Amino acid sequence: MREQDIKIASLLILNLISRSPMGRYTMSIQTNLSKAKVRSVLSRLKELNLVQTDGKSSGRRGTSLTDSGRELLLQLGSTVEFYFNVDDLKMEFGTNEYCVAHIEMHTDLSVLDLRDTMVRHGAKGAIIVEWDAEHKMFVFPGDRSEFQLESQLPIKKSGTLIIGFGENKGAVNFATCAVVLDILGEHIDQFDTVN
Repeated sequence: MREQDIKIASLLILNLISRSPMGRYTMSIQTNLSKAKVRSVLSRLKELNLVQTDGKSSGRRGTSLTDSGRELLLQLGSTVEFYFNVDDLKMEFGTNEYCVAHIEMHTDLSVLDLRDTMVRHGAKGAIIVEWDAEHKMFVFPGDRSEFQLESQLPIKKSGTLIIGFGENKGAVNFATCAVVLDILGEHIDQFDTVN
């Protein structure tokens, strides 16, 4: 795996298991990575003392965050928040799988480049909008037209909102994390320990 893919997988896995311990099989489905690649990423995260396995087997009964892993996510949580398994978006936008990320900053990156990143990593596409403080609404960066989200997600009124979509849940999750890392870029120094 490329180093950037390891960072993406690490960010995704840490966020997934922050909700509850998870086994490698489920992680494989939720990340679109083979069980061997998941095992490799978990091994690195374990070496960095960010995750621990629960039970005797190495990952089958579940992997959870260590205190260091929780602290890292708390630091990132002030910058980025993920929403997985967003079923109410299916009613609003269609039957695709969705992953939503909210980043507490605006991006200077091209929306087309960010959508290309999503597609390159396995999603069908993305909706990328930013908060317009003057008009108090999320808008599309290009034409500043309003984006209305009917979902009940507790999204803060600030920064950039990314809605990744596609047919494969794991690919959508992975692609959304890839875009988050692109946007955060140099602002995510604390995550370089997973390099």
